[in-house]
Amino acid sequence: MILRVDTDEKGETTLNTLEDDEEFDDVADLFDDMFSEEIDYDE
Repeated sequence: MILRVDTDEKGETTLNTLEDDEEFDDVADLFDDMFSEEIDYDE
């Protein structure tokens, strides 16, 4: 599960799950790219 921070019309912050498959894939790819720079998967 990946959460997104949103602000409602009253200015209150809410956490919402990503429901859109494309948005989920974009975030998952970014997450993988960030960790692949720090972790060597081949070891």
